[in-house]
Amino acid sequence: MNDRAFSVLVRRGDGADGGFSVRFRVDEGLAKVVLPVGDHPEPPFTSFDEIHGVPLDHLRSGRFVREQHHERQSFSLAHIHPDAAQRLPTDAWTTLEPVLAQGFRYLVLPSGVDQEGSTPPKTASAPAGPVDPLDGLRHRIGELEAQLAASHQRERELAELLARWHARDAG
Repeated sequence: MNDRAFSVLVRRGDGADGGFSVRFRVDEGLAKVVLPVGDHPEPPFTSFDEIHGVPLDHLRSGRFVREQHHERQSFSLAHIHPDAAQRLPTDAWTTLEPVLAQGFRYLVLPSGVDQEGSTPPKTASAPAGPVDPLDGLRHRIGELEAQLAASHQRERELAELLARWHARDAG
């Protein structure tokens, strides 16, 4: 998959809630932003979405999932440094950059935005700054959940085709 076939942008809210807005656009395939919001179901895949009022801890616990040709990629948002996020403008969108670090995919703020040096490098070396050791596991669980959901969807499609086949034979 081509990482340039999508863009994910973030902006600090200007309201009293201090929430953030997330916007994405996908040129190839579909995507969704998955945030830990109680028992709410995951949003459907789409080519564009915009979410407002997202608390920073929900944003950092979330992930961007892209699907193209029955293949899914999940990008963790855990490496958005809180201090850098609080410095984001309220009147302009900032494009997050895809990074591969230690075999995991992340979306991070551009290095010019994060002056704390907590953005992972663009190489496969260890990310800079403090890292929650569970981030990688959370990311992998998200990827596995996405694969399982795709498998269940394929299973339902196959069962429907089989039912049509049997109905055709019976009729």
